[in-house]
Amino acid sequence: MSMRPSIRRAVVLLTILHGLVACGGSQTFPLPAPSATSQPVARFVASSISPTSGGTWRGTPVEILGSGFLPGAAVAFGRVVVTNVQVVDGGTIWTKTPISAAGNVDVVVTNPGGGRSAIDHAFTFTTLPLPTLTPSASTVAPGRALSVTWNTVSGGALDWIGIFELGTGNGETQSFGWEYTHGATSGTFTLVAPGQLGDYEFRYLPDDGYTVVAQSSVVTVRQP
Repeated sequence: MSMRPSIRRAVVLLTILHGLVACGGSQTFPLPAPSATSQPVARFVASSISPTSGGTWRGTPVEILGSGFLPGAAVAFGRVVVTNVQVVDGGTIWTKTPISAAGNVDVVVTNPGGGRSAIDHAFTFTTLPLPTLTPSASTVAPGRALSVTWNTVSGGALDWIGIFELGTGNGETQSFGWEYTHGATSGTFTLVAPGQLGDYEFRYLPDDGYTVVAQSSVVTVRQP
């Protein structure tokens, strides 16, 4: 008598299972891959700055310490964001203070992506007397010798003096002659008066920048 198909399948399965047990066989399953160990993320915080004070118009090199600093982090003193920021590593930033009014300000570090950490009342800008510029003449003929004497309590190697027409910008190409002070706190800059008639002034600009911190009285170039 023939077996029904369902009974035949059951007999086949029992036979296979019996064979596996007799041979000591076992079925194995792959283990899940071990998960990668996550590295701890440093907490982002700006904790201190050194030094804690500097002059109003002379940039002061500073070091900011903390943790979690990322390349491209920005630094602000009060509302002024500085551009010369060097992220040395995750815990150290080097930068220089901007020109600012006297007073105490917060120092804020902002990571790319928006993380922000502030050191409250961290830096104090102290009043620094401005340089003085004294022209050799108030009126001069075009092409004649002209000079300016400067004095300052704080000289920088890349401070520079230029003569500019009134109302113009502060770039070197807009000047009618300029020279570095080479860190001297006093000296005399001599040049030839502009050939273009008009009113001019000497300007003192610190740290190879384009911000004027002192101006001379007006020098008029005109025909005698």
